Amino acid sequence: MKQRALFLGLFFALFMTPAWAGTINGGYANGLYIQTDDEKYRLKFNFQLQPQYQFLSIDHQGDVSTFQLRRAKIFFSGHAFTKPLTYQFEFDLASGRTFTVSPGRADSGPSLQDAFLNYAFSDALKVRVGQFKVYFSREELSYTSHLQFVDLSLTNEVFSFHRDIGVALHGTLDDKKWEYAFYVMDDGSNRNAANKNKAVLLGGRFLWNILGEPAYAMGDINYSESDISHSETPQLAVAVASNFNRVRPIQTASDNSVSSATSDVIYRYRGLSALGIGYYTTNLNLDTQTFGYLGQVGYFLIPKHFEVASRYAGVMPSGPSDSNGYEIGFDLNYYFYGHKLKLQADYNILINSPLVYGAGGAAGVSLPNNIVTTGGAPGFNAGQDDHQARLQLQLYL
Repeated sequence: MKQRALFLGLFFALFMTPAWAGTINGGYANGLYIQTDDEKYRLKFNFQLQPQYQFLSIDHQGDVSTFQLRRAKIFFSGHAFTKPLTYQFEFDLASGRTFTVSPGRADSGPSLQDAFLNYAFSDALKVRVGQFKVYFSREELSYTSHLQFVDLSLTNEVFSFHRDIGVALHGTLDDKKWEYAFYVMDDGSNRNAANKNKAVLLGGRFLWNILGEPAYAMGDINYSESDISHSETPQLAVAVASNFNRVRPIQTASDNSVSSATSDVIYRYRGLSALGIGYYTTNLNLDTQTFGYLGQVGYFLIPKHFEVASRYAGVMPSGPSDSNGYEIGFDLNYYFYGHKLKLQADYNILINSPLVYGAGGAAGVSLPNNIVTTGGAPGFNAGQDDHQARLQLQLYL
């Protein structure tokens, strides 16, 4: 009891106002937490660990067989002074790679991921400020602990804006049937960095929960891909998103004026899940367009425990000398305690793969080119078909 009181007191002193003189209590509710007895202050702690084995065969170049820590994260979240004022901090202690093609290269970390405040005037009007995921890609907005496959798809690597710094207005309407977000952020993928010019990323996302409970909210409720709860009523949601980043005049070689759009639909019912996403991006400086899509289906052979899934993704640049890139994947998941403890295995074929054996060093990349932040073509290699197999265990507390 003395150790527990000392532990709670230490966290209270670090993260809550020292002027408060009441008592605190703690427990577990989707994470360890401590809070004041009047519930004005609350701090919740979560931890994510993903040890992974990966085998990658790069066509006519070489093979990589390796263990890595794909993710090791800690999360702090809660509210302060009043329940409408919430916060979240996410730290990545170690970060492996989707495609491990650089032998001997050390994983990156630690680094700051999320760091934002959120104030809810009402369900219909909330303000978020700080560093957070851009409200654009449906797949990117899913928590990495709730992915159906071992990792994100090839299309997400090409089209996603990831995290950036800025401000967003978001909320829900009509008993959470409609959801929206508008944002102004730095010019794309500027995590832990200031803007490099005067341009900003302007965008919005709208979601309609057509059937069932609002299981796919963009804000406080996490996106989830699998129907792990074995929904007894059908759930169907559709969404559209778009943004615009106009750089004028061009100041650096990496400046790009980009306009992007995406739409997605997801359906879940009695262990069945189906996800479809489409992407479009145009680089206004280079007058190039790129299209992409993702189709993903999963089904629980043993409800709430054993799931099989498959996906097919494609990226199609408009340039006459640019090759299309495709990903075909198959996945097996066993959920011991939901997403908190699960084992995943997948096998993927990369057609016209972007990978180069030994890339990912100081001057290279280990992923396809993210065209919305770096410009140019995705960088697929015609005739190169690579194979990837992964086995990953997740612990999320």
